[in-house]
Amino acid sequence: MKVAQHRILEEPPKILVDGDVPLCLNISSKGRLGLVTVLVRMGIELAVSKGEKTLRREHLEAAVNDFSLRIGICNYNPFLAGPTIIPAVEEYARDE
Repeated sequence: MKVAQHRILEEPPKILVDGDVPLCLNISSKGRLGLVTVLVRMGIELAVSKGEKTLRREHLEAAVNDFSLRIGICNYNPFLAGPTIIPAVEEYARDE
């Protein structure tokens, strides 16, 4: 809502609660809210830099490639491959 309120995008990014997007963000951030925020911010920055007015799946996909995969938070991009499984609690507990 703040993204639209501050006119960064025209509408709140409803994609963040659609379909498998929340699960994909969860997997690509290892369940860490701060990392979800980074990914969403990066996606929004990409959309804005391209002059687009809506946050789309491909923006989040690019953010995961540029951030989560690069620093090893996850080992695949769930936005590309689809979330293969819901990670177990033990998966989140491991910081390798």
